[in-house]
Amino acid sequence: MMRRNHTVTAAGVLLAILAGTPSATAQFEPQAHPLFDGDEVHTIHLVFHQPDWWDLLVENFENDPDQPYLEGEFHWKDVHFDQIGVRFKGNSSYWGYPGDKKPFKLKFDEFVDGLGIFGIDKLNLSNGFKDPSFTRETCYYDLAAEAGLPAARTNYAALFINGVYWGLYFTVEQVDQEFIESRFGSGEEGNLWKGDPHGTLEYRGPDESDYYNDYELKTNETTNDWSALVELVDGLANTAQPDIPDVVQPLFDVNSAMAMLALNSLTVNLDSYSGSGHNYYFYHRDSDDRFVFMPWDANEAWGCFSMGMSIPQLMTLPPIWSGGPPQARPLCFKTWGVPEYQELFAGHIRRLMAGGADPDTLLARMEEIRDMVRPYVYSDTKKMYTDQQFEDAMTLNIGGGPGGASPALDPFIRTRHDHLSNVLGNWAPPEGIVINELMAANDTTASDEFGEFDDWVEIANVGTAAVALDTLSLTDDPADPTAYVFPSVTLNPGEYFLVWADDEPSQGDQHAPFKLSAGGETVYLMQGGNPVDVTTFHDLDDDEAFGRLPDGADAWTSQLVPTPEATNQAAVGSGDVVINEFLASNENGLPDETGEPEDWVELYNPGASDVDLTGYYMTDDLADPTQWAFPAVSIPAGGYLLLWCDDDTGDGPLHTNFKLGASGEEIGVFGPDATGNSAIDTYVFGGQTTDVSEGRDGDGADSWTFFNEPTPEATNVASCPSPNPYGIGKVTSLDEVPVMYYSGTPSAAADDLDLVISLARPGQPGIAFFGSAATELPFMGGTRWVAGPIVRLPVQMMDSNGAATYSIPIDSSMVGESRYYQGWFRDPGHADGFGVGLTNGMAVSFCP
Repeated sequence: MMRRNHTVTAAGVLLAILAGTPSATAQFEPQAHPLFDGDEVHTIHLVFHQPDWWDLLVENFENDPDQPYLEGEFHWKDVHFDQIGVRFKGNSSYWGYPGDKKPFKLKFDEFVDGLGIFGIDKLNLSNGFKDPSFTRETCYYDLAAEAGLPAARTNYAALFINGVYWGLYFTVEQVDQEFIESRFGSGEEGNLWKGDPHGTLEYRGPDESDYYNDYELKTNETTNDWSALVELVDGLANTAQPDIPDVVQPLFDVNSAMAMLALNSLTVNLDSYSGSGHNYYFYHRDSDDRFVFMPWDANEAWGCFSMGMSIPQLMTLPPIWSGGPPQARPLCFKTWGVPEYQELFAGHIRRLMAGGADPDTLLARMEEIRDMVRPYVYSDTKKMYTDQQFEDAMTLNIGGGPGGASPALDPFIRTRHDHLSNVLGNWAPPEGIVINELMAANDTTASDEFGEFDDWVEIANVGTAAVALDTLSLTDDPADPTAYVFPSVTLNPGEYFLVWADDEPSQGDQHAPFKLSAGGETVYLMQGGNPVDVTTFHDLDDDEAFGRLPDGADAWTSQLVPTPEATNQAAVGSGDVVINEFLASNENGLPDETGEPEDWVELYNPGASDVDLTGYYMTDDLADPTQWAFPAVSIPAGGYLLLWCDDDTGDGPLHTNFKLGASGEEIGVFGPDATGNSAIDTYVFGGQTTDVSEGRDGDGADSWTFFNEPTPEATNVASCPSPNPYGIGKVTSLDEVPVMYYSGTPSAAADDLDLVISLARPGQPGIAFFGSAATELPFMGGTRWVAGPIVRLPVQMMDSNGAATYSIPIDSSMVGESRYYQGWFRDPGHADGFGVGLTNGMAVSFCP
């Protein structure tokens, strides 16, 4: 595994996609992304070459209806793009603040098709309008994710423009097609709307064009089909209240609507659907033909958007509150008019108050963020508030800034929590109980006690204490939260309980009065009206499981081996694990744990996650794929597993029941029984030489080669000659002989070669340089060991010990090349008058 990050540039547009309490609902977990994983203030540089770049940005945003992007450069860590699109964004955050710290939208692929940062082609830089604390947006989206909503990810950035520090910004993920596929699965191509500028969901008639001015269609703009939106608003507005559950449940994901409204009520985020009637997204999901709701734009949460109310009024705002009459907020009033939906709404508030929105927890999180960003806030000369206002923002109401007062967060959050607790009551979710796995089209995997292959839902206890299930219920209809009530059973830590979703409750107390829809739907685990856990799944094929991986995690996947009432296990596909190297005639090589030099096979996991091979098979006969079963064993990400092929299973769990044939045969890894023993990786080899292994030419590579020096459980690298030091350094003014030495290997596959200058003059600048041949020439009072032409590496300062390290990046183009290196440094006061020092030479020959 290479240890260096190489620059990503616009010249090479092929960009790689990087590969607690569970959230209250399930979507696909987005892949890790270095811009958003972990709290960090990233340094982002924008460079404009237009002399009037600011005027152009203003003109494009304020006077051009298309709001075109301006071309600029983007620099962040090792990512350097020569051409991206930049424009201003925002409404009140732009117009409400007269200073230069405007919000920006970056579009990486505006001028170069395919350009992006690990799967993201847009990035929002928000300026924290009306938030002197610099925490509101981040903490709001944290709670949105905890509520199970598909939420944008956030972080922070120190923005520089043409070398000038422009200030501290929030980085906010864009809700777009890439976002949709990351949350709902690849292949999702439904319509995404933004509820702006007047997304109240009022019915304006059957004509689609009557909605164009109130909403923004963000995907499939060319097709411009608004029929699903018209059907949604028609169903909400024109359905009699008693019929609402039957009509709206096929139209939209009720849980997402209740969770979004609950979050906005809890945080008094009134610049949203619940107040001003906008600032949200809703996506028409392909998989189940229903809308799902997503919050957006939360810089004014916790009372900054007052709608004319005082701060005490905002803190004690009733949970059932909307910024308009019933006909103007049908998503609120039509759903709240169903008692079970209203209780689900309240349950989401209680769940958040027991988790991340608990005042002590939330305020500690805010202070943690503030400690991180404080130096950047103080250095921000363009910010909207003073340093003192930043410090006071948690305990004092801040007035005088743009847009009006910002309530003090500590008293606001505590008073809001107390008020909602008095109105709604408190609730402590049962710890560790989750919906862990389900199957909506069971054909052959597991049968109930009657031999029937019915749909099933697995409940798991991933906590640390036993939990009685008889207060819980399971349903696929939020209007009937107690459809299935669990029997009197206690689930111990690590145990599972299987519910057969077969609509045959008469068959026993593990049989529910509903079936699952293979086309996708939502399953609720409830305690009264409170959501213990909720999962929404997409369309599933026959015998396709959908579950958390690992047990209890937020991340859900359909890439599972079905494991009802057992630990969830990833389905290993072709390429997830590879046969990487083997030795079929071992006489003098690595011995096993008994001291015997046995044949072996090395497996390699090239992925970013551990791979569990429990129940998989290994064979030396491809016609017999289940010859030897793996024990309970995993291969870590980027790791290896060595199997001893000695036909001696008594020697240990990783000893197979077959030997390898040195004259040539076949080996293979096959999947478990539940997947039909599909082939994971196979290899057919010819005659072998004793103590010479055969393996991939680089871990996981397509090509194979032989290794005179086998590399079991290590990187596949053909034997490389070690770098060779030669000559001697010039004695320094400190009477030391400076030395150049190496660590690592000159291998392109390993890419870990360092050359170190040692015993040089501390605190002095120096360089390493190289040429294509060795020589021995008098030079500045010493000897130059490298023949010209010379290539110099960057200047480094020698540390307090007189040392500097040069990492030598090696790529495939260097294989077979030889280079000769030497170190040079300043040595002021040397008696010879030249004032320089020289090391020995180092000959390096690069190999694969």
